Amino acid sequence: MNLSNEIKTGLLFIFGIILFIIGFSYLKSNDVFSADRKFFGIYDNTEGVVPGTPVTINGFQVGSVESIELLNPSAKILVTFRIENKFNFSRNSTAQIYESGLIGGKLLGIIPANDNAVNAKKGDTLKTSVAPGLTDLVNEKLSPLQEKIESMIVHADSLLISFNNILDYDRIDKIKSSIDNVNIILNNLNSITLTIDEAINSKNGKIYKSLESFSIASENIKNITDTLISVPLKNTFEALESASINISKISEEIINGNGSVNRLIYGDTLINNLNKTNNEIQLLMEDLRKNPKKICSFFIVWEKIKLLMKKKIEGILNEKLEKGISVSPVLPEGVKNYLIDIDGTICDDIPNEQPERMIDAKLFPDALKTLNKWYEQGHIICFFTSRTEDHRSVTEKWLKKHGFKYHSLLMGKPRGGNYHWVDNHLVRATRYNGKFTDLIEKDAKIEVFDDGKN
Repeated sequence: MNLSNEIKTGLLFIFGIILFIIGFSYLKSNDVFSADRKFFGIYDNTEGVVPGTPVTINGFQVGSVESIELLNPSAKILVTFRIENKFNFSRNSTAQIYESGLIGGKLLGIIPANDNAVNAKKGDTLKTSVAPGLTDLVNEKLSPLQEKIESMIVHADSLLISFNNILDYDRIDKIKSSIDNVNIILNNLNSITLTIDEAINSKNGKIYKSLESFSIASENIKNITDTLISVPLKNTFEALESASINISKISEEIINGNGSVNRLIYGDTLINNLNKTNNEIQLLMEDLRKNPKKICSFFIVWEKIKLLMKKKIEGILNEKLEKGISVSPVLPEGVKNYLIDIDGTICDDIPNEQPERMIDAKLFPDALKTLNKWYEQGHIICFFTSRTEDHRSVTEKWLKKHGFKYHSLLMGKPRGGNYHWVDNHLVRATRYNGKFTDLIEKDAKIEVFDDGKN
């Protein structure tokens, strides 16, 4: 079939128009061979979205932006976009403008609502939003930092101004003068150090001569000690023998004598004690003869012997007789036997389970003053404590450190308090309530045995 040139020209023109429409649609990202639906969204700012911008669901392209118009007088922007029919979503879904990457530009994304509502239909206007981009996030984070830096610069500037005001020329000169004085002091200390070093190490130094003199004096003391050891001790031994004989004579005179003294102290106890003391002195003399070097410590031992004799004689003289028979001795009139607790009475209350605290226990000062006064008045001071024998050493060290004067230390008192002392001697009890003072008299009820005299 032959076509005329006019028909051929018309067909070619129609084919060109169709091809133009397809190409134009392609350039606008509209697929003319796909069925789609048109939707609308209204924005305050399109953030650079242009016609042809892809429309995505979860990052997958499902359509494109068709057109963008400015609405008057609200100045809002109407965005028209197309989505293929095969992609359904709720009419409550959101059309969000977001940034695809650092340099990827803007996209329009459909965020499905997934609320089981009616699907969006052609011509619906969807809810819209704009996701913050990278620039917005950076600005959001940097704005507080910028404010802090500006504030820090302002404070630093104020500090420098204040510092500059303080350090005027007069103060700078004073600081320089102080540094010069420090240098002078350091030089003086260096000179003093050199002088001390010379005094110690140089033979002409005073300290060196003093140390040398001290060495010579020590050698002289050693020579004197050796001389004392070599001195004949015959006269000393004779004096000791004479003292022993005198003690024996006194003992015989007391036994054979008449009068109140004989009636007061007569008994085997006196003779046995005096004889025991005499025998101890004889043994000591024999030991001194065999070991002359002990003469240096003899006088200390002799003082202890005299003290021992004094205590024994005083104890015997204070013995009590009932119907001619010796009974438990009693102290002289006016002398008291004080039994003093330790923990919680003269120092902090420390249980036996924490012995490491005992050496550093806090002292009650009024207790030290009062007890030492009683000791000087001639009373007997005995510390009676619930601490065990394992604690004796640390207890004695603590008492010595603080200067307590006492006669004895008894360990192992029953624990728990609520004490009730039953004795045939006179007993008084005073409860410590936080302060040591001189004792005063008060009337109080006590528990006693029923002697039928009530």
